[in-house]
Amino acid sequence: MKQLRISAVSYINSLPFVYGIRESGLLKNYELSLDVPSICAEKLRNNEVDIGLIPVAMIPEIPDGKILTDYCIGATGPVRSVVLASNKPLDQIKKIYLDTESRSSVRLARILADNFWNISPEWEAINIRTGKKFNEEDAVVLIGDKVFKYEMSFNHIYDLASEWQKFTSLPFVFACWVSNKEIPSNIIQQFNRAVAYGVDHKIQAIEQLAEKKFNNIDLAEYIQNNINYELNERMYDGLKLFLDYLKQ
Repeated sequence: MKQLRISAVSYINSLPFVYGIRESGLLKNYELSLDVPSICAEKLRNNEVDIGLIPVAMIPEIPDGKILTDYCIGATGPVRSVVLASNKPLDQIKKIYLDTESRSSVRLARILADNFWNISPEWEAINIRTGKKFNEEDAVVLIGDKVFKYEMSFNHIYDLASEWQKFTSLPFVFACWVSNKEIPSNIIQQFNRAVAYGVDHKIQAIEQLAEKKFNNIDLAEYIQNNINYELNERMYDGLKLFLDYLKQ
């Protein structure tokens, strides 16, 4: 095929994938862009890329969408970077703002509110990067690197991966590598080996690629202990259940 067009998430948790694509030497003819998750999905849906690391909630909306690799952005414990941040306890929350950068996290919050937290807040989508101010009764779903910046401003932090696991006893998958067309098997194998290389070199990836520093988090510990990159059978079980909830 012609040049392989790839869109990867621009957050710190995807840096091992970016490192593997760039540094493994296994991919020769590719174009890589770094985007927020929602843009990754839009590029794939609009056929602007061939492979995207997209929010799993968007998989049903991708024409001919197919999970491509054995790797994902997931969590078997606290994920640390997908949270509901609030200045009030759950049962006192009246309004939740939704980070527009990821469909999966937003829909996960709604599923938990309806089925686990048993709350019925008002919902509003906003772009967190605009510097929106929150009053004492506001809560917000935060994802990605923004969590490390804003979390200290809130009294209560509810880790959405942990909440899902309390609810279902299953891990959660936030994003997968998805293609929108048939890709030659040899290219798929090369791509899978490239992202595997990155996962095997997580620390090197952070040391080389992480541009941001946060006083309240050890980035190496975060990608080693909070992010699960292996899309195994149990992760698939969690993914399937989440997609079933979306159908409801």
